[in-house]
Amino acid sequence: MRYHPSLRAPAIPKLAPVLLIGLLTLLLTACGGPRSVKPRVFAPSASIQELRRSGEEQWTLVLRLQNFSNVGMRMERIDARLTIADAAAIQLDASPGLTVAPDSAEPYPLGFRLNADAARAITGALASGRSVEYRLKGRIESSEPKSRSDDFEFESSLTPVPGLIDTLR
Repeated sequence: MRYHPSLRAPAIPKLAPVLLIGLLTLLLTACGGPRSVKPRVFAPSASIQELRRSGEEQWTLVLRLQNFSNVGMRMERIDARLTIADAAAIQLDASPGLTVAPDSAEPYPLGFRLNADAARAITGALASGRSVEYRLKGRIESSEPKSRSDDFEFESSLTPVPGLIDTLR
């Protein structure tokens, strides 16, 4: 049998890999398109990350501002009552103007003076190496993604940090 040029193999088998790659690329592009995520905004919270003596009668409180939303929140104002050891209460008023990323937390230092009852409870805890309970209750005002005012309450304890003088976490 002689070879005749009109009896060539069809071009489809040679094009099949190119067509397959093109089709897969098209499908992957369609699957990976931009998706809109519906903003879910939840009430933020605050807790104490650290409390340390920063002077003779001065203390620094590091608030941990927590954002549970899937969008960033700008924390404008915190008005809270800090109760230490069920007796000592201190009013905290701060304007952090801090944006907290989605599902994240940011520390915010705040200087203040302890009242006599709180100072006794904290210095007693530091001297004995034991923890002291606290409650932080108040309101957080935020301006983004929309203006809102949310109540919060957080209870926990602070424990002296080994190796760090006059510091509780």
